[in-house]
Amino acid sequence: MRKISISQITGNEVLGKPIYDISGRLMLAAGTTLKPGFKMRLGQMGILSVYIDDELSKGVEMEDYISEELRNETKQTIKKGFTKFINKQSSSLNEILKKVDSLVDSILSREEVMINICDIKSKDMHLYEHSVSVCALSIIMGVNLGYTEDHLKELAVGSLLHDLGKLITPQDIIDKNREGTLTADDLEIIKTHPLDGYEIMNDRFDISYISKAIILMHHENCDGSGFPLGLTDDKLHETVKLVSICNTFDNLTSDFSGSTKMEVYEALEYLVAMSDTLFDKALVNTFIKNVAAYPSGSIVKLNTGACGIVLKQNKAFPLRPIINLIFDEKGEKLETPIEMDLSQETTVFILGTTNSI
Repeated sequence: MRKISISQITGNEVLGKPIYDISGRLMLAAGTTLKPGFKMRLGQMGILSVYIDDELSKGVEMEDYISEELRNETKQTIKKGFTKFINKQSSSLNEILKKVDSLVDSILSREEVMINICDIKSKDMHLYEHSVSVCALSIIMGVNLGYTEDHLKELAVGSLLHDLGKLITPQDIIDKNREGTLTADDLEIIKTHPLDGYEIMNDRFDISYISKAIILMHHENCDGSGFPLGLTDDKLHETVKLVSICNTFDNLTSDFSGSTKMEVYEALEYLVAMSDTLFDKALVNTFIKNVAAYPSGSIVKLNTGACGIVLKQNKAFPLRPIINLIFDEKGEKLETPIEMDLSQETTVFILGTTNSI
């Protein structure tokens, strides 16, 4: 399985991961043969990429850190819950808390988790997809930091609800943020969403101080340049700093964050560059050790001139996965792919990713 943009669909590709509509209904099942006409429909749904199964990606191990079913169920649960919170309808946190328990239990049940980014986001569901991704990333971070199960659940509640306040933000401002066309005045409006979310939860719901702090402070920076309070490192709880990293990472690797999308390895480089300025250096180091810099299914270029596809990850060496060579050093396609473990090839390294094959 590998990821392609919808512009690359020519027809006869086999869908590798299912696609759901905004209501959580199955639109296209895994195994569906794609047709050229699907490009327009997917584009209208705000989906810019899909996963396909083909000969090139045969043998690729692509396991999400939470199941497709749990991811989709959680998106729908928080979508309903957020709407009730905003409209001040009779609502309970119970359903959301049940999903938090499921997320924590799912991640704790794994012996080890390498963050291998393989989810598909759509424009219309981006807020909820982003919330689930940031929550799952934060839980994985908490597990690696040795948090207790109760602490993990406080972390999960705050990170799952961290962008609740964006539902109060005018839609035209949200749209301009996605397009990267915010004015200075628009930016000031966007900056109110942490406080808006905090006030919604603080007034009506009994969640822990840590969960509330995450909602209020997930855009604070260690150097005091963040918002809405401009707090510095010594005033920020560790979980707040942790969620800030996960939130930034998911935004940087998203098609709908308002800035140019980065590849995973580029986003990791950014986090490292901003360590001890925007982000806590020790937490960034923990994060990058647990993220696959080149997700399975990525097409990578090597310093030798050869090109290959990432088959699976080396947990101890996130920058050096196991790949299948597809093209040799001269750019000629190999009749039979050659498996190469980059952790064993000290003179060979990845230069970057490509969609051109």
